[in-house]
Amino acid sequence: MSRYISSSRQVDTTTAQRMLTVSNDGYIRFFLPEIRSVSLTHLISGMDQDAPLEMSDGARPTSITGYTEWISLHASNVGITIGWDWQMSASSGLTELRRVSGPRSNIMLQSCDGKDVGYEQTTELLAAYIDNFKWQAIVLSHIVASY
Repeated sequence: MSRYISSSRQVDTTTAQRMLTVSNDGYIRFFLPEIRSVSLTHLISGMDQDAPLEMSDGARPTSITGYTEWISLHASNVGITIGWDWQMSASSGLTELRRVSGPRSNIMLQSCDGKDVGYEQTTELLAAYIDNFKWQAIVLSHIVASY
């Protein structure tokens, strides 16, 4: 992620200092360091409704999967959204959730020179952000209360 932070040019513009807007293409653009200051709030999570498996002889592995959506309303009334799919697993008596898809979002990250890093790189960087964000307990609590 650090290759998008120029050592020769410091980005001192923060989301608190500038007005964010939705571009014509639907994206809200952020410099990479700014995304770290976004405060996400859980909006909704749910479990996928799989079609029943046909009965057959023998055991079949199953998995519990779902989705989660998070938002952040910026001071300029711009709604930031990030969502992803997860899978539940149990090991050593603990229930764990892990992200199993790239994030869906209206964020486009930019390099220090103000150029879009592109959809694929934005998705990769947002995935790393999510993987370092403590979302699992909140989603699991919501799932337990809802189902």
